[in-house]
Formats: sequence, C-alpha cells, structure tokens
Amino acid sequence: MSAASVQTRWAPDAHGQWTRPPGDRVSIATVSVHRLDSGSGRPDLIKEELAVYAEHGVTPAITLIARSALQSLREDGPVQRQVVVIDKKKIEIEVPPERELGVGGIELGARVRLHRKGPWAVSAQGVFGVPGSGENQINARFGEGGGDTDLRLQVGRSLGAHGFVAASGGWRNRRGDEQDEIRVDMTVGRAVGRGVHVFVQSFSVWSFDDGAGVPRDYSGHRLQASLVVPVSRRTRLQVGALATVRSRNMAREQAALVSLWRRF
Repeated sequence: MSAASVQTRWAPDAHGQWTRPPGDRVSIATVSVHRLDSGSGRPDLIKEELAVYAEHGVTPAITLIARSALQSLREDGPVQRQVVVIDKKKIEIEVPPERELGVGGIELGARVRLHRKGPWAVSAQGVFGVPGSGENQINARFGEGGGDTDLRLQVGRSLGAHGFVAASGGWRNRRGDEQDEIRVDMTVGRAVGRGVHVFVQSFSVWSFDDGAGVPRDYSGHRLQASLVVPVSRRTRLQVGALATVRSRNMAREQAALVSLWRRF
C-alpha cells in the first residue's frame, strides 16, 4: 500500500489532504483523558472525552466530514468532606468534585480536491461548528461559544512508498466577541513494517485581533505522537499522547488517547 493510499484510507483525525473515493467511508472513535493547567493557581481541570469522527467520499473530488464528542469536565482538587445528619446522627461523607457533562466538538463540513498529481495533493476544507452543551471552543467552559467557521488550505505529499507529510492552515472565524484564530497543523507519517505506522503531529493556534475589543490575545502549540497498528483488514488501533510545548494565555494540556479506526 503506497503512502498516498495510506493517507487516503487511514488519514488521522482532521488531517486528510487526500479526498476519498465515492462511497468510501471511515469512522474514528477516540477515548481520551486531558489534564488542563491554567497556571493561575487554581486546580487543574480533567476532561474525559468519547469522540466520533467520520469521513464519506461523495465524488472523487468531494469528501464530507463530521465530528461530535461526549465530554466530562471536573476539577482535579482534593475530595471534600461534608457532615450530614442521618437519623439524628452526624456522619462525615466524602463529596467528589462537581462534574459537568455535555456534548461538544460538533463539526460538519466538506473537503474539496483542488489538485492531485503524482505524490502531491491539495485540497480546501470548510467546517462549521454547531453549538453544544460541551466544549465548543478550545479552552472554553462547557456550553460557551460555538458556531465557528473554519476554512483551510491543505497540502500533502507522499514520501516514497512508506511515508507522507501534510500541512493544514487557515482561518477560524469565531462568533460574538471572541477573537478569530489562525491555525496551522502538521502531520508526518511513516510505515515501520507489518502494517504499523507512526504519526507525529503538531497543532498551533494564534488569536487574531479582528477589532472585537477583546484585550487578551493567546497562542498555543501542542505535539502529538501516536502508533497505529492493524487489527484486521478494515480496522486499525491508534495509541497516542499529546502535550503542550508552548502557550501564552492558554491552558497547558497533557492527554492520552486510544482510537479505533474502521473503514466501510
């Protein structure tokens, strides 16, 4: 299997520069645990997430994409103790940190092929974020914001028969008073034998002052490394870790993830 076909069939979440053939579908279910440290002296936040991402090839040049996630958020603080009265007896009980639940990260969009020749692939992608009860924007409290539009240009190149490199960059228009964002993602993939692949990815974001009157700008850069191994002809298992390497006015993040990829 060539690197280009690897990227076409097993493209990582939100990093496919190659559109899918008509009728070709892939779903990626991911379980992840994230620790978010604001650096403000407050307790870290723990986010747990079950996300489903899907792609569907409509024509040789158009691929539909969708994503949604069930999320949980709580403070990683000490267990509180509370005295309650039961049958006129005082009993001390442990009260765990309050947990928020919601559905967030809802995105609907499409990828359109602009160029495909030899090892090169160029595409444009547009995604609309649907407001939900969970995390609608990066590092936002549950239920806040949403309705963003993300427009990107994506370029990929296969490297011989065993690897590829891909870049995705563009503009995210955020509704309301929030600053717009410039986002750049990079992916390098390499086959290491017996159907096993290694992926190294970077995710960068910079706020952009569009006159919304929000004084606090921010930026963040995260790295993710993962291993993808075959389970069956149509199924792959991904295990990875992510960490913030640099941030300004953004929470620093550490995460572990396990994904199951399935082609239909």
